[in-house]
Amino acid sequence: MDDSELYVLSLITEYLANNGYFIETSHNNSIFPGQNIEYNIQTQINKSDLFIGIASHFGINSQWVLKEWELAQKNGKTAFFLIEDNLPINPAFEQGNLVVRFNRQNPQYSITRLHSMIEKRKKEKSNNALNWVVGGLLGIAIIKLLSEDD
Repeated sequence: MDDSELYVLSLITEYLANNGYFIETSHNNSIFPGQNIEYNIQTQINKSDLFIGIASHFGINSQWVLKEWELAQKNGKTAFFLIEDNLPINPAFEQGNLVVRFNRQNPQYSITRLHSMIEKRKKEKSNNALNWVVGGLLGIAIIKLLSEDD
């Protein structure tokens, strides 16, 4: 992601941290020289209840974007992936994964899809359902903040 997009994540991270949530993002984690990057990422994902992957036109070429997603899936985490709709993605990836494609100029379809997911999960009484509700709300916030729709 570019600097302005990282700013969006910083705002969300700060708000959630101020409200009792522990947030780990790839742009704020503390990996030091000599540390095993994959081990550090896997440890953070293992400690999480929710994983939201974000692939923008800047981040899709990162070797870690899909690796982080793979680790979240392997560890059975509540997870979904926000992907800009202009990015080429293997159709096989979208099968069996919750992938929400979003368009910066017209974000409403994706927001409506996430809203439907939230409404469905709100009726359930479990931690997993709560993770989906929180994740859906975060997804909507991220899409709105990244969109060019006024």
